[in-house]
Amino acid sequence: MNSEIVARLERSLSGLPGEAETEIEPPFFRHIEMTFRRDLSDQEDNLIRLFRRLSQRQRNALTDLLSG
Repeated sequence: MNSEIVARLERSLSGLPGEAETEIEPPFFRHIEMTFRRDLSDQEDNLIRLFRRLSQRQRNALTDLLSG
């Protein structure tokens, strides 16, 4: 049980759910995200959200594609 708690905390505190099927956010996560994102356009914010839903393999492929 302890290892499950630690694993869930690590996933949620990283802010990147990766390939995790469930996402647990720290209590002030949304407020912190809004503070850092207030200068982003809606498109940029949406792009970040979509990127976070990708698997690591998909993220690597996308960054390779965008890098040229």
